[in-house]
Amino acid sequence: MKTNAFGEPIFQPGDTDPFAEFATHFDTDVPQTLTARFLDEDPVFAWCCQIADDEGNELQAQNFADEAALRAWLKEVDVQVED
Repeated sequence: MKTNAFGEPIFQPGDTDPFAEFATHFDTDVPQTLTARFLDEDPVFAWCCQIADDEGNELQAQNFADEAALRAWLKEVDVQVED
């Protein structure tokens, strides 16, 4: 897992527990649900999205090869995708 200039964690392929990372980073209980939104291809960050908990806390996921890889990872780590 890498971090941005503000020290926020950025999820990448291979990261395994975004729920624990949310609890650690935001000093909260482990969230019950996480939701991915704004799935998009970016020229710098490849396929990426924003992941949010029910409290409005947000982190990014970046560097996925394609949309299918991003969606597969979200499913693997049990993050819902916003319609």
